[in-house]
Formats: sequence, structure tokens, C-alpha cells
Amino acid sequence: MSVASDAAALLERLRNHSMTTYQHSCNVGNLASALAEGLGMQQDEVNVITLGGLLHDIGKVRVRTSILHKAARLTPAEWEVMRRHPDFGVQILAAVEKFDIIEPLVAYHHERWDGRGYYGLQGNDIPWAPGLLPWPMPSTP
Repeated sequence: MSVASDAAALLERLRNHSMTTYQHSCNVGNLASALAEGLGMQQDEVNVITLGGLLHDIGKVRVRTSILHKAARLTPAEWEVMRRHPDFGVQILAAVEKFDIIEPLVAYHHERWDGRGYYGLQGNDIPWAPGLLPWPMPSTP
């Protein structure tokens, strides 16, 4: 299978699990692509950034929809499950060798320059590409 068909299969899996997360991931992929192109990146880099944006939340297929779509504040136990979605995503991508290049984007997409991300990485300790993935800041406490 090609990268495109494997990515499409994963996106379909995400769409079937959570339409909201699927739509968000498509939006992030489009924004990441526009940003990478705007920065003058080479097309192969744009493709990697776009793919990373599209699949950054693929790990949410392992998070119950009752947690993903909960309107109220998550309990500490639910929040722990939600915080694991980057790890789940890396596990899913690890099964497909051609996706190894985007694993850092998936793993670290909730890191913040000030160190208040999921893993507490800060500044130059954060791999460069995840910082290009746009997501709404309010979704990261």
C-alpha cells in the first residue's frame, strides 16, 4: 500500500470513531500545509508536515468517545486517558514503517515552548516540526 492509501485508511478509522476529531485533524492538516508552504519549505517537507497534521490525533481512536465528546470537565482518570493519545498515536503509526518520519509530530504535538505541554519539554528540547502544527491553544490546559 502507498503512504496515501495507508493515511486514508487511518483517517477513515478516525472518521468512524469521532467525526469531530476527524474534522479537526483535516483542518490541522490543511493549516499545517499552508504554514509549511508559506515558510517556503521544500515539497517533501510540506508533505511530511501535512501528513503529521492530518494524523496528529490518530491516537484518539483508542480513547472512548464518551471521553472525547464529554461536555463536562474530565475527571482525573479520564484526563489521564486523554493525555495518552499521543502515545497511542505513535503505537498505531509504529505498525506502518513508512510513518516513522511523522512519529515525533504525533508524539509531541501538545508540547509548548514554555514547558507546560504533556511531557514538559520546553524550548529547543521540543523537536522542531510539532511546533508548526496549529491547534487551538485552549484545548491544552
